Amino acid sequence: MKLNNHRWIWLMLAGFLLAACNFPGGATPTDPMAEVRTAAALTVQAMATQAAPTQTAPALPTLTPPPAASASATPNPDLPCNLAEFVSESVPDGSQFFPGSVFVKSWTLRNAGSCVWTTAYQLEYVSGNIPDILSLQKLTNSAVAPGQTLVIMLSIMLPQEPGDYRADFRLRDADGTAFSFKNPEKTFWADVEVVNTDINLAENLCAAEWTSGAGQLSCPGKSGTADGFAYTDPKPVLENGAQDDELALWLSPQNTQNGYIQGVFPAQLIPSGARFEAVLGCAKNAAACDADFSLLAQAGLETPRLLAAWNETNDGAFHRISYDLSDLAGQNLRLILRVDSRGSALDDVLHLLMPVLRN
Repeated sequence: MKLNNHRWIWLMLAGFLLAACNFPGGATPTDPMAEVRTAAALTVQAMATQAAPTQTAPALPTLTPPPAASASATPNPDLPCNLAEFVSESVPDGSQFFPGSVFVKSWTLRNAGSCVWTTAYQLEYVSGNIPDILSLQKLTNSAVAPGQTLVIMLSIMLPQEPGDYRADFRLRDADGTAFSFKNPEKTFWADVEVVNTDINLAENLCAAEWTSGAGQLSCPGKSGTADGFAYTDPKPVLENGAQDDELALWLSPQNTQNGYIQGVFPAQLIPSGARFEAVLGCAKNAAACDADFSLLAQAGLETPRLLAAWNETNDGAFHRISYDLSDLAGQNLRLILRVDSRGSALDDVLHLLMPVLRN
């Protein structure tokens, strides 16, 4: 992102860092939640919004913050002192996780009032059935002026029992008075499902953060978008011309030489015996399709590790792919789906039919 006129605030507690478990080949995996039973990590990031930000093409997030910019506020008597405006969120409602997973949920809120949100402001957990979330947490360690946005990133540990889980939040000012949006009763929340069955990654498409060389991509994307796209199709036409009735994920990299696209899914606690499976192929009419599909895993903020890769060309046949995740059992990892073009990306449109994590 552009660094000028933006404020970045980072606070990272042990709960988030604990997700950085080792990959196979080192010590025996340990319980990634052992030290986050009593607290969840909270990271906040404030940025000015006078100009629309642009994003470069990093493959993955970084902990290195850019220089902070000074915040200023001009009181507006026509606005209430404390008012928030919802902008966006990650991890859509209904996203699925394996039991015991620790994932990061983010909300972007705008300070729509006339008062500065100070270091005495707090994030309040007001209701829900997700344990081990602190009832009050510090919202920011620097001022958030009117008109600025605040990105709240909360590390959430899920229970072991399958079911629907939700946590609702609002804000408190320095005097302890609760506030949120124009409707003061409204909250913002995390709402997910814990399952001990298979997870269909196509059904959870927009839980992932999709990027290409052009930067962050919208989800779902639109077919033919030059920056790259990812979207689902309930009636895909496969490479051999057959139409299937199972949900497919279509992926296409940025339309440039050696373009790429990748989706980073929220962390999952990999169960014993887990396996990634899909049916890989090119679009039927993409005659020059020639690209590599890769499966990677990332522990915390470590460098992602390549698990497996498959080359796909338009040879009139699709291919069943499978990768055994057993060696990663017990680790809390973010799985990454990536497509890289071999040269021109013009015809590189790949399908993943029924991309699932088998439990």
